[in-house]
Amino acid sequence: MRIALLNQTYWQDMCTYVFPGVNTTAGIQRSSSEFSFHHTAGSNTLIINGIEDPWQWAAERVPNSDINQIGLMVDCDHCGHCVDLHTPKDSDSDSLYAV
Repeated sequence: MRIALLNQTYWQDMCTYVFPGVNTTAGIQRSSSEFSFHHTAGSNTLIINGIEDPWQWAAERVPNSDINQIGLMVDCDHCGHCVDLHTPKDSDSDSLYAV
């Protein structure tokens, strides 16, 4: 859950603070056009999600093969956020090992 403070104005002000002197309005418009509507425009991208990862809904869940996006889902017990980023172990599930 988000608190009311974390609204559009908050994030715009943060961008202005983090990137002083940069036209953050243009940057926000570009990001919105590139990443809005639940689809990313990035090409040659491998997108990996764990089945129990609460952040999977923020990722590209329907990759666009026309621009070489590949999506993989790790389906195992305790397959949460960044489960694919650790050093492989013999005890890893077949699904995790395959990804």
